[in-house]
Amino acid sequence: MAAQANNRLWNGYTFNGTGAVSLSEGIQNYIDSNHRFAGVIMWIGIDHNRGYHDTMSPCGIWDLMRIPKYAYYAFASQRPAETDEYLESQDVETSPLLFIASSWSETAPVMDKSDGQTVGTDTSREIYVYSNAEKVKLSVLNASGKTLWSQEHSPIQEKTAGNLEHPPFFFENVPYTSGSYLKAEGYDSQGNVIAEQEVHTAKEPAKILLEADDRGMSLTADGSDKVMVYATIVDEDGNVCQSADNLLTFSVEGDASIVGDGDQRVGANPVQASAGMTGIYVEASKEAGTITVTAKADGLETASIEITSHALEAK
Repeated sequence: MAAQANNRLWNGYTFNGTGAVSLSEGIQNYIDSNHRFAGVIMWIGIDHNRGYHDTMSPCGIWDLMRIPKYAYYAFASQRPAETDEYLESQDVETSPLLFIASSWSETAPVMDKSDGQTVGTDTSREIYVYSNAEKVKLSVLNASGKTLWSQEHSPIQEKTAGNLEHPPFFFENVPYTSGSYLKAEGYDSQGNVIAEQEVHTAKEPAKILLEADDRGMSLTADGSDKVMVYATIVDEDGNVCQSADNLLTFSVEGDASIVGDGDQRVGANPVQASAGMTGIYVEASKEAGTITVTAKADGLETASIEITSHALEAK
């Protein structure tokens, strides 16, 4: 995911025969053309199944379940750090953002390429942080909060990365020790902390968390309205277990159903978690009321969530 995020954002992304480039290269093309571009678009936003092949296309910045990947946060970091009331009124998020592109797991992902490039090692790691801050400090702390390692960096300026409003931050030789955790702090031009995040190593999967992504809109009992219910596998402390791939079985009580339930071609229920997360679409029927969604998996604490569907007031 880190490689995809960097390729899409600044690191020389190309797709033969299409003219596709990274965002920073697209900006460079705009500059070189004397500003004769109307804009740029990205293909494609969401991972999708292919009509011509059994394999899924993993090229999106959201996966099939609309769960954000690292690339989502890389693009989101290009938003303004200052709150823009007009953009907010148009449902466009502004304000500070910071995201550590790492799960800080016991074993770091290692990707060996034909040119010998390696991303990540077991004890000395490469970490990218996506943020709209002016500077970022990344620290490794032990369980008691004592700093074991710390570095502060400005955004990278490699290749065409400087074309971006907010280039990413890169930290190398970050030392991993068991029981430690990562902490990143983003600073504005006056040195004030405007965003921060911690990433703790997940323990063994313990339970399921459910969340209904209603985006602030109530579910209408009209026989077709749907809501996404996300399931996240976490440890006893609530950390996402990004290596978890448990098979989750969902059930619904109330006047609603799971989209694709029982259809083996869809594989909607039961469904296997990917990177510790998955989801289902719950479709309301025509009787308003309380809908209870339950998720179960072997060895994990069962979770339930209630959703209220509201009567259709007007066609």
